[in-house]
Formats: sequence, structure tokens, C-alpha cells
Amino acid sequence: MVATFEVRDGTKGNNDKIILINGVQITYIELAELLIMLCKNEDEVYDKDWHKGRFMLIEFLLKAMLNLEVSEEMKSEYSL
Repeated sequence: MVATFEVRDGTKGNNDKIILINGVQITYIELAELLIMLCKNEDEVYDKDWHKGRFMLIEFLLKAMLNLEVSEEMKSEYSL
């Protein structure tokens, strides 16, 4: 199954947007729960001391959030 993403106008003001995944609005709580699941998975898959596990995911997400994009450089750096 492929997820579909849609951005619609929100109700909080002129520039407010809501994000829908497969037609359903996602909340901050749901987003946090999803990220926690991904972090736990990274720790399971990359369970050696020399792996960064969830910390690599957190680092990637922090860079993406600070830059408001996923650059080609980031894709290369994280082998995406």
C-alpha cells in the first residue's frame, strides 16, 4: 500500500494547513507515536554498539526540520 499525502487549508488562519495521510488528518500525537515506533525499530535493526540506531534517525530528522527540506546531500549522507 502506498500512502497518499494531501495538504488542505486549515481553520486557524489564512496560512494554516492540515496534512492528511490516506485522507485522514494526522495529529501531533500520532506523528510522535509513529516517530517513536521508527526509533524503536532502528534500535532493533541496528543493535550493535557502533551503530547509531535511533540517534541517526533523530539526527536526520533534526537536519530536515532545521533546513525545511531533505536535500540531495542528506539523501547521499544517509544512503537514502
